[in-house]
Amino acid sequence: MAEVATLPGPPADEERIARAAEAILALPVQRPEEARGGLFLRVGEIHASRRHYFLGLLAAADGRMDDARAQLDSLSSIPFYPDASTFRTRTLAGWLALIEGDPEGALEALGPPSYGYAGGLPGISSVESPRNRYTRAAALEASGRLQEALRWYESFPEPNGSDLPYLPAALLGRARVLLSFGRVDDARVAYAAYLAHRAAADAPIRDAAARIPELEEPGGR
Repeated sequence: MAEVATLPGPPADEERIARAAEAILALPVQRPEEARGGLFLRVGEIHASRRHYFLGLLAAADGRMDDARAQLDSLSSIPFYPDASTFRTRTLAGWLALIEGDPEGALEALGPPSYGYAGGLPGISSVESPRNRYTRAAALEASGRLQEALRWYESFPEPNGSDLPYLPAALLGRARVLLSFGRVDDARVAYAAYLAHRAAADAPIRDAAARIPELEEPGGR
């Protein structure tokens, strides 16, 4: 729920954000001694690193950037499951930098693409991996590194479909980059797919930043 409530695209739904935060806070956190021993989670438990990760995303979506940074600080201090915690820390730090208008800072926070936990590459997925990949694509685009950005946008969707919630935003980014390359026909295909996904999800486009007027069909939605 937290991941869906904080997707790139339409403005955040405050009620959905609040419900997601309540659901996460209601989950018991795995005890440190059990995490140290590598024991599996009990039903209904949540890793401390994932708890801080999701609460940070929700705070940012709600415009509470100080709270989001506090969750990031807590996340970065967790000593257990270092691979997972590091990947989540980098993903959250990159996302916060991106939405604060610092794409170079986002790329620095993300670091190089990882071949380890959650991959950060197409075909190697986790709950956090699609956001990591999307953040990298958007930060590369905003930094003017368009060919690299296109490669990452085109990594959506994965064959297993785990990143489908991010597909509309990735298609929109792909259309923007293709249009900047002068590949208008390809851009139209990507943009049409984006509009189709939004329509299927019954998500009317009210934000001007979520449209590309040059690619709009006359009378289009």
